[in-house]
Amino acid sequence: MIVKLPRHRPKRHFPDAKRIIVECELNECIHCDMTLVDRPPWHMRKTVQTINSAVFVAGRSKECVNTTCTHFGKHYYASGVLKYSALQNRNMNQAIALIHISILQRQIS
Repeated sequence: MIVKLPRHRPKRHFPDAKRIIVECELNECIHCDMTLVDRPPWHMRKTVQTINSAVFVAGRSKECVNTTCTHFGKHYYASGVLKYSALQNRNMNQAIALIHISILQRQIS
């Protein structure tokens, strides 16, 4: 009898990856205008592979600590993390651009 092993994704470690920590863009609560406080954990972290190297990206959120605010304890996230998202497929766009440039260079010469 053949025993199927579970699919295995190899672990990838990038100890020398450039670190980009993105902070929340807001400084004040949009409901009570009080200063937001940094939260210790990251709300999102990932390693994004680019053509040059891997980049570690993390987002830090802030929180409203005003007890009289209607949104007390609400977390405000760093939306700037999304520009480093693999969902936009930056690698593919970069690869297509490099291929296009090399084709144009061959046509010129």
